[in-house]
Amino acid sequence: MPFALTGVLFVLISAAASLNLSQMDARMASAMARDTDINAADTALLYARADLARIVVFTSTAQSINSNPKKVICS
Repeated sequence: MPFALTGVLFVLISAAASLNLSQMDARMASAMARDTDINAADTALLYARADLARIVVFTSTAQSINSNPKKVICS
């Protein structure tokens, strides 16, 4: 019996979390749709370029750590 109660509780919590995430997504979509500024696409492109640059830096750092772990630990 307690397992069934726990399962029902988990289902209710996940439904509430899903509803909350859906509402946040809808609010974000409506906020993005209201912005008809022509610079919005340029801003999105700048954010994407910054994210890609961060990924490149992270992967190159990870590769250098993996290639020579003693140098990183000793310095």
